[in-house]
Amino acid sequence: MKIYLELRHLRTIKAIHDYGGVANASEILNLTQSALSHQIKLLEENAGVPLFIKNAKPLKLSAAGQKLLKLAESILPEVISIQNEFDEIKKRRVHAANDLVYAANNLSAEETGELQDAAYPNLTTLLTSRTLTESVERTESVLRNMGLEIIQVNADAGLVEATATTYWFEFKDDVAVRIRSEGEQTLVDVRSVSRVGQSDLGVNAARIATFLQQFQDGGE
Repeated sequence: MKIYLELRHLRTIKAIHDYGGVANASEILNLTQSALSHQIKLLEENAGVPLFIKNAKPLKLSAAGQKLLKLAESILPEVISIQNEFDEIKKRRVHAANDLVYAANNLSAEETGELQDAAYPNLTTLLTSRTLTESVERTESVLRNMGLEIIQVNADAGLVEATATTYWFEFKDDVAVRIRSEGEQTLVDVRSVSRVGQSDLGVNAARIATFLQQFQDGGE
């Protein structure tokens, strides 16, 4: 049986576990207790198995609920990270024709990602032996050398934001570089998004490719 999950379901599972029951979780999620209880009921009906141990006080997760909790603990931090990719730049895109949602032409994020992987197989996460601090400094240096305006450097969050402006028409493309440590390596992800236009004619992909190349040209 397939379980159709939304992010709110994962947030509910985690909040109930973290805050010890429906009453506290409802306050954290800004829901009434009845609305949260109804959501739990529908979620259990959808799953086809109990997600909570009945009559347990405080409410505790069943074995199936624990599996969903692990999923929530894995996915939710990534969602927060993606939402924070563009921080300061979001304030500058209030009137932008294009939004920051990672999807296109009524496709899901997953379908968009598959198309992007097929079209630009070389644009992947960069692994480097540089430390997180060194990678942030290198990122800022490369973006400046590429002629971009640095909007924000947040070393603690591992985030560098910048804006590219075209020469003739002064169109603006926004770039976010997310940097995080994983074991002895540092991972560098880049996203470049135009503020206007239905097609960028490959400009954003070319910019990312240039960044990745110049980042590595500095030596490890």
